[in-house]
Amino acid sequence: MVSSENSKNFMDWFFGKQTNIVPRLYMILQIVVFLYFVSLSMGYFLGTTFSYDVIDDIVENVPNLVTDSFTTTFLNLLLHNIQASFISVITGFFLGIPPFLLVAFNGFVLGVIVQSASSSIGFVTTLLLLAPHGVFEIFATLLSSALGVVLGYTLIERLRGRDSVMVIINYIFNMFLKRVIPLLIIAALIETWLIFFTI
Repeated sequence: MVSSENSKNFMDWFFGKQTNIVPRLYMILQIVVFLYFVSLSMGYFLGTTFSYDVIDDIVENVPNLVTDSFTTTFLNLLLHNIQASFISVITGFFLGIPPFLLVAFNGFVLGVIVQSASSSIGFVTTLLLLAPHGVFEIFATLLSSALGVVLGYTLIERLRGRDSVMVIINYIFNMFLKRVIPLLIIAALIETWLIFFTI
């Protein structure tokens, strides 16, 4: 009972108590998480069917954000992730469809990369390198995608005369500033620390 109450208090703190928004966001977030991990699993199990050239092309298209400076690397990682997450939110204007596509694509690509890395350094080592910052970064990006879908859904509802767009847009961007960005800051700090002190 206490655990259930604590969980509810945390959810109220994290998502807020806007009864016309939070249930919708929570439902969409669950769908987004499910889609991401299905895509990730597909990428992992189908990764062996890709040639190393394809994998190299994927990796080469990822910008090199690492420098000799801890602070610069941290800022590069943070700004890159904020930009990617903001794109997930803002593309929700297109009826909420692009965020779903981005989730599926990112999950699949990560699955391919994990499979490739696991074949070189082992699955456990790969997880140990990805998990510490990945937990925060992945949740932040999935939350951003869910916010983008909510944005698209809201615009559709507005066309039907059912929702107040500005109230929900304010909620979405408050969530981005107060929840997504702090999670990305934590993720970037951990990832930078791993790059400089463990790899």
